[in-house]
Amino acid sequence: MNIIIESSITIGTSLLHYFLKIQHLPPIMKSVLSAFLLVFITVIGNAQQQAPSNQMKLFFEKAYLHIDREYYVPGDDVWFKAYLLNAQTNYPIYTSNNLYVELIAPDASLTSKEVIRLENGIGNGDFKLPDSLTAGTYRIRAYTNWMRNFGDNFIFERTIKIGSKTIAATNKKQFGKTTANSNPRLQFFPEGGSLISGVASVVAFKAEDIYGKGIVVQGDIIDSKGKSVAAFKSNNLGMGSCNFVPVADEVYDVKATIISSKKSISSDIPIPLSKGIIIAVTDIDTSFLQVAVKTNKATLSSLQNSLLIIEAKHTGKRYFDDSIRLTAEQITIKIPKANLPQGIIAITLLDEKRRPNSERLFYNEKSNPLKFSMATNKKSYMAQENTIVNINTLDIEGHPLKANLSMAVVDASIVPISTTNIVNYLLLQSELKGDIDQPDTYFDKNNNDRLKQLDLLLLTQGWRDFVWLRLAQQGISVKYIPEGGITISGKVKKEFGDKGLPNMNVTLFATQAKGNKLFSAQTDSAGKYYFDGLNMTGTQRIKVVSRDNKGKKGGFVTVDELFNNQLPTKALPITEQAPDTSLSFKQFITSASQRVLEFEKVKQLEIGELPGVTVTSTKAKTSILGGRPLMDAGYKDSVFSPDALDMKRYETLENYLVHKINGAQIDVEKGGIFFGNKNKSRPRFVIDNREDIFERLDYYALPVNVISKIVIQHLLTADDSINDVYVVNLTLKPEANQQASPDLVSKEIDGYYQARSFYVPQPKASLANKSFLTTLFWQPYIETENGNAKVVIANKSTSPKWSIIVEGITENGLPISNSINYEVK
Repeated sequence: MNIIIESSITIGTSLLHYFLKIQHLPPIMKSVLSAFLLVFITVIGNAQQQAPSNQMKLFFEKAYLHIDREYYVPGDDVWFKAYLLNAQTNYPIYTSNNLYVELIAPDASLTSKEVIRLENGIGNGDFKLPDSLTAGTYRIRAYTNWMRNFGDNFIFERTIKIGSKTIAATNKKQFGKTTANSNPRLQFFPEGGSLISGVASVVAFKAEDIYGKGIVVQGDIIDSKGKSVAAFKSNNLGMGSCNFVPVADEVYDVKATIISSKKSISSDIPIPLSKGIIIAVTDIDTSFLQVAVKTNKATLSSLQNSLLIIEAKHTGKRYFDDSIRLTAEQITIKIPKANLPQGIIAITLLDEKRRPNSERLFYNEKSNPLKFSMATNKKSYMAQENTIVNINTLDIEGHPLKANLSMAVVDASIVPISTTNIVNYLLLQSELKGDIDQPDTYFDKNNNDRLKQLDLLLLTQGWRDFVWLRLAQQGISVKYIPEGGITISGKVKKEFGDKGLPNMNVTLFATQAKGNKLFSAQTDSAGKYYFDGLNMTGTQRIKVVSRDNKGKKGGFVTVDELFNNQLPTKALPITEQAPDTSLSFKQFITSASQRVLEFEKVKQLEIGELPGVTVTSTKAKTSILGGRPLMDAGYKDSVFSPDALDMKRYETLENYLVHKINGAQIDVEKGGIFFGNKNKSRPRFVIDNREDIFERLDYYALPVNVISKIVIQHLLTADDSINDVYVVNLTLKPEANQQASPDLVSKEIDGYYQARSFYVPQPKASLANKSFLTTLFWQPYIETENGNAKVVIANKSTSPKWSIIVEGITENGLPISNSINYEVK
């Protein structure tokens, strides 16, 4: 919170209200937000005495998702790990606990949305892709509430491709059609932003096809007499540059050819200015950058001896600032690289009033201060043999470095390694808006031209899409606060009408929340109440009660829908819907679709459906409940359908079970009931086909007349130990969730998403040599203790080659990305 970005700030009217609300937050979040709001209050007070300042202390969050792969088919699972980082330092940041993660279809419809709980800046989740999902390019978007203050500048977005099993079989195109008038384009970008008559300039260019992918072109810049003043040719990414001196009053044309198709392509050259000043940047050696300030005679005569300022910034923070006098048509200065951090540096020429005249982006590379190694204990393995992976993280001096990592193991024979990773995203992609083709190219140490290519990228795409320039140009309006947890809000109003009742005492009972379970608040003048900072995962029942100052019941209580402030979505541009017609993607679809079917066969043999399904087979059937495999040992299910007489006799579910089930007894110590005399097995609940993972006690108080059906199952654990497990399956009537009294609300809410555990069943002997997995292994939480970590991978699915992909961040903000392969014979 001590980072300064130069921007105009407007303050939302609700911030003072939130200052009161944060009293419910945990101590760490309370101190962070209190300090943040204190800054705003200070500015408000000072603004009454002096002119508003354009400097404001802010913090910026950046999210990154490590996704297990980029290619999927319907029926697949998408696994991801979330990292929340300081956008200016890449250090883990703990200012927000809520991360919104969305799967967006090509037409901008929301396919799925999850709210992930972040602890210490990390979290994880997953998407189950429906079998009915149509093929296309989908987006995964992730953001915090705080990020919304800055437009889309810090919102994480990444595309994945979902292929269709049906389309793969017929070899039809899988993505949207292009428009008939779509054409390739060629654009030119003068270094420093403008061309000045009579000033030698570098002009970069980029050629793209209709999907925004780089294409190789060759051509000339032609003057009005038809003479070539500069020849150019792009690299394989469609980028290049040339040098020429523009002449006053001259009009230039471009004649070029697309190498692959031999078709011509035209473009315009920006019109030269008669007066102006630009900068040119040269990487002269390992120690210094040279900045040349250039102008022409006309400008020099009118601005002779004017004060000019040259500054260098990284992520909005100034690292270099110097001034010169305009005394010649070209003046050079040197900037020490040692004073600049690694990453994109914005070098700007300003006048004496600090108004920008010219800007140039430069990537400052430094030696890697991190020593990272990852190796398997063998190069090849037998089927069903475990692979052991050893990971080591050290600093430049060889001291152990703590890192938080995630690991995916995917079939290298059909899944390509993603070109996007946490390193090139944090250092490059998150700083430049728009799609970057082959971002890994710029960080490949084996690519001798990578720094030249990176400079061309910054001269072209960075010319218009640099995040921190956009942020400085637009005003920042702070309307959204960092979220320390779930907010439950609502209104207490008169029983008839919508008028809110002020000063009502509202109590929230959240018995399954982590941490505090009882909360109190008072309604404001409009009858609104707020409870902030709750930590609730999965589906939970809450109760909200209102009382007046005398403790009497009063008012009609309503509860607002959670997470209802949806961020708008836009349809994916056609330029980002490039059809992947490659043979490798077609092969992936065919193979991955077959594996989904094979996995279902394995599940049918090893994993049954959720409890409650009648088993007619004589074979023992297993299921997963509470993260453990359970086995049906042949005990007969007990099935009940309570009636009105049962309600009169027993009233609650607890009394009903104790009287109806042999061996059921009340648990005096812990509440609820248990089965058996020795082990005291407490039952698991499945409510309307949803597993209760929190062992809630309030189900026992359910009135019998709101229960349609009760099924009691007696199962056994199917792992190393054999124990009795009882499962109570409840089917509730619709009125179970209706409000009984106007001053009390009892309802179920969906809190944070309960991430599934990555579970791979053990295949039967008949399927032991089958390939039924595309992602073999997923582990979102790996920490290097004393710089080391050891991971064991069970090779339950066969493939000739597997890729191990690790991504993560060190405690001091150094991104990590690495991949290795191993074989299974």
